[in-house]
Amino acid sequence: MPNPIDSSAAMLRAQQMLQQMRVNYIAELPERIDELEQLTLALKQGDSFEAQFEELYRKTHSLKGTAGTYGMQMISTVCHELEEALERIADAPGKADDQFLDRCIAYFDLMRQVVEGARRGQAAFPEIESALGAMRSDIIGNNISALLVEPSRVNAALYTGMLKGLPVKISIVDSGCSALEMLLRNHFDLLITGYETSALNGLALIAALRLNNGINKDIRAILLTSKKNLVIPSVAQPVTVLERINVSATLVSEVQDFLQKKQ
Repeated sequence: MPNPIDSSAAMLRAQQMLQQMRVNYIAELPERIDELEQLTLALKQGDSFEAQFEELYRKTHSLKGTAGTYGMQMISTVCHELEEALERIADAPGKADDQFLDRCIAYFDLMRQVVEGARRGQAAFPEIESALGAMRSDIIGNNISALLVEPSRVNAALYTGMLKGLPVKISIVDSGCSALEMLLRNHFDLLITGYETSALNGLALIAALRLNNGINKDIRAILLTSKKNLVIPSVAQPVTVLERINVSATLVSEVQDFLQKKQ
């Protein structure tokens, strides 16, 4: 039978090791942020844009993942906003103009503020969330904001293509857990989610939002599924269910209906 004293000591050592790893990670963050900033500034030069862009996007995505692993969720959130900014210039070097660079530099400054706060033991960052919200509102303008939760890149491209031309600013995540994290921190007007999403399926995501007294508790939710006659629990209502096989004929109509009701 394991000795409870030995088990407690082992748990304490593990906690101390994890804490030290987090401290080391935070110490390395400024260098990683500086690297992202230099890669961003290099985009404007126009030399080898595609290669530089791919490296910047890859390292931004990597930082988003590792930050979450070490409990730096706010860094992950800022990285997601940076990823979206990068996606808007992916098809044209000329879009990496001064306005784009200023916005990216603002993201890097927010990351550095998070690092400084974390070094002081700060756990919540309401001022960073407020700044991100203001930046997001500035980007959205008169459009509505929608979050698309879809693990398939092909499907995500298909759905965003369908909605192109409508006054909708679409953010994309590939898992239910990532979506929940974003929806608990940022306001969205519309949620479009697949039922078959990893870690947290679409219905569980919607139910979590309905049960949480947060900013997206009453968000309009559209659920895409391949299942016929899917039973929707009352806790997840209201939700509009669209079958994937007919989505090309229904998704645009549903979003247009929502836009009309928003006017």
